[in-house]
Amino acid sequence: TCRAYRPIEGDENMTPSSTITKREVVQVVTVFLKCKSKYLILHRNPSKKIDPNTLNGVGGKVDEGESAVDAGVRETMEETGYVIAPTDLVFSGVLSLYSGYTSDFVVTFFTAQVPDDRVPHGLHTDDGDLQWMTYEEFVDSSIKKCDDLNYIFNDIHKNKKFIGSALF
Repeated sequence: TCRAYRPIEGDENMTPSSTITKREVVQVVTVFLKCKSKYLILHRNPSKKIDPNTLNGVGGKVDEGESAVDAGVRETMEETGYVIAPTDLVFSGVLSLYSGYTSDFVVTFFTAQVPDDRVPHGLHTDDGDLQWMTYEEFVDSSIKKCDDLNYIFNDIHKNKKFIGSALF
């Protein structure tokens, strides 16, 4: 992990040194696996601490000493059973998320093609249920999307690279 420094909202009479707070930054990856015209989407369990009952790709934390690419390969294998190579991952973008959690997050997004839609580990995971969805099904779903995907999934779908930040 690394540290981020950002201003604290509020008192205009604060001295510059008192307007900064330290927050932990957690690096994570999200991988959208594609098969034909569909994406493998995780509907996160309502009981999850972070982003409960939301739609997302597969992924998780980047371990100490691990690159985002290595984490994408590892998380894909752990959560789905698909074995992909680092060269299979296509970089989509990076999003810094500042939220109500005790940590901030930097998310690296990737896509990767898989040969068929039979998920080796099955469609039910500890994190939630996996399902194949077209772009339109994902966008039109009434289930909340994770990590500002309402705004960036179109770029991911069109292979448009992005870098951004969001405060929510």
